Amino acid sequence: IDNRVATDLVQLDLSNAFDTLNLTILRQKLGGAGIGGPLLVWLCGFVVDRSQQVVYRGTRSDEWKVGSGVPQGSVLGPTLFLIYVNDMPQSERLLVVQYADDTSILSPASDPSSCQHLQDYLEEVEHWALANHLHLSPNKSGVMRFSASRKTDPPGYRLMGANLVPCKTLTILGVVFSPTLDFSAHIAGVVARARRTLGFVARVTKSCEPGALRTLYTAMVLPTLEYCCSVWSPSQQHLVDRIESVQRRASRTICCRVGGNAFGPDTTYNDRLRTLGWRPLRHRRQVSRVSLACRVLDGSLTGSYLTTVVRVGRRTGQPEELRGRTMRHSSSTLPAAIKEFLRLPLNVRSPLPTNKTESKELSRVYGASLASS
Repeated sequence: IDNRVATDLVQLDLSNAFDTLNLTILRQKLGGAGIGGPLLVWLCGFVVDRSQQVVYRGTRSDEWKVGSGVPQGSVLGPTLFLIYVNDMPQSERLLVVQYADDTSILSPASDPSSCQHLQDYLEEVEHWALANHLHLSPNKSGVMRFSASRKTDPPGYRLMGANLVPCKTLTILGVVFSPTLDFSAHIAGVVARARRTLGFVARVTKSCEPGALRTLYTAMVLPTLEYCCSVWSPSQQHLVDRIESVQRRASRTICCRVGGNAFGPDTTYNDRLRTLGWRPLRHRRQVSRVSLACRVLDGSLTGSYLTTVVRVGRRTGQPEELRGRTMRHSSSTLPAAIKEFLRLPLNVRSPLPTNKTESKELSRVYGASLASS
């Protein structure tokens, strides 16, 4: 978007992915992955000759032999699925991102040939899915064009003989994306869920000590407010305030339950935060982005697309700031993360972190600097 080039995103849906794996093909792919001997026998024994039945009010149904799929809810299930789909076709001109049964395909839409290449790739994926007994669902798949222009629609991509419907929003691993990468819709959903959860825990802890509400807020509400926040952290003040309003309400409720002279009507939000030992949510999101920058720099994300974007200067030994033409690009995930990282004193961030322990310490120092400012 910053380079004024649109990007098309296709999100594929595999119907009942974990339940439809062909066990014969899975065995072949396990062998192709270098797994053999007793381990292969043990893994195959885990998925073959399985049966299931239902028990309802003491009555047990007949056994039903399971001829495909891997057990859901198991530790091995996702790993076996990843081995099964690991040979999905790839393309140097496309970015294919897979996480379990979620597959997202990104392609620059700079010219008609780029769009045709994406369509050709979708047809290649169709043939792969059919050969592996997987079912692509065009009705549940979607397409979106990321562009600075609100009037640009993607071309008519097809999957399994059906047109993919352009989407106004797409949810990828719980994060709602829009064509302009405006996360206001995602933030609205996050705030609504957090408020409902806060209202619930406030009701169920009315007869408990104030510490109970504080514990449940930390365990149930805060994770909702901060899931993937390094991706969608807003720069617009009205969105920042909207997110912060949830913690304002939580701190006010807890302090009112504590009572006493320390929490009068004139007590400010910052006073309540200091008393509770909390930090503003915007500070926590800043620390999250610095932590992301550290993970990119220390090699924890080797192989990720993010590591190809960040450049370390030969003379300075420090990451170079990612400049953009627009404010939206400058405040997006990686540019903002590097910018926050470079705010650390040079003696703290030099040399760059080389492992998770050093990255964690850098993030802690950055958080402490925000708390003291």
